[in-house]
Amino acid sequence: MIGLVLVGYGTALPSLYENWSGFIIDHLHDSIVKGDSGLLLITTFVFIARYIIIFFFQYFGAMLISHAIARFPDSMIFSVSFIGCIVLAAAAFNLIHYEHFSYTGHLLTAGIVTLLQLYIPKQKHYYVIFSIISVLVLIAILWLHLIPALTPFGLGKNDFAASIKRADQFLTGSSLLNTIAAIFFSVFLTIAVIFTLLIYLVNKQAETMKKYYIQEEELKETQSALMESKVYQEIGMLVHDLKTPLVTIEGLISLIDLRVKKENGIMQDYCTQMNNSIDKMKDMISEILYENTKGSL
Repeated sequence: MIGLVLVGYGTALPSLYENWSGFIIDHLHDSIVKGDSGLLLITTFVFIARYIIIFFFQYFGAMLISHAIARFPDSMIFSVSFIGCIVLAAAAFNLIHYEHFSYTGHLLTAGIVTLLQLYIPKQKHYYVIFSIISVLVLIAILWLHLIPALTPFGLGKNDFAASIKRADQFLTGSSLLNTIAAIFFSVFLTIAVIFTLLIYLVNKQAETMKKYYIQEEELKETQSALMESKVYQEIGMLVHDLKTPLVTIEGLISLIDLRVKKENGIMQDYCTQMNNSIDKMKDMISEILYENTKGSL
């Protein structure tokens, strides 16, 4: 729904801000009358700004509509839906405002944006990054519409672009726009590509660091479990070894008990107490060994 609203708003935008159109027409006339190529250049920037605002709403809305149709931006359905929405929006724009804006430019822009968005991380900042890339590509392609040499290829045939190019031909012999437009096209398209690649590389690095952190945590857990296992083994061996001297002591006390049974009742009590203590120690050792065995299982 939001996508449809944005596309509709972008399509209706020229009717809401008609003073932009009047500004372009008036300044084109003044630049020709005064022979001022600087004024023509200012008018050109206004032309670019006008269509960036209009088409940005259409492109962003088309992206939201395509997301509703295809869940994954990497899919072919998303790309086809996005380009299809752009073409339909351009057709509605030309029909409503009687403009003849080139479909070639829209297809070229939509194709480049579709290609670049494949490298955008599909995270919470996707919409922001998509917006920046769309604006950069739109600026680059809009400048193509103002290159007189590309007019035979279907670019820049709408009324405003054609008027600007005729004024430039009258003032500078088309040398101004051929040079300026080519430079701005190259610069903004290069920025869009570099920006996308930087975002892609930063995201890849972040994913690598995240995987490394997870592997490091798993390694620490494994090492901790291994150390704990070794401690249990050493405790088990130590406790098990304690049984041997206890058995020896128990045997010797039994012999002493037999010798003093008839001679000294007090010594017999001492032997009985020692036997009881030894039994308790044996029970404790058996309990530790049982818990250790159960834990290792």
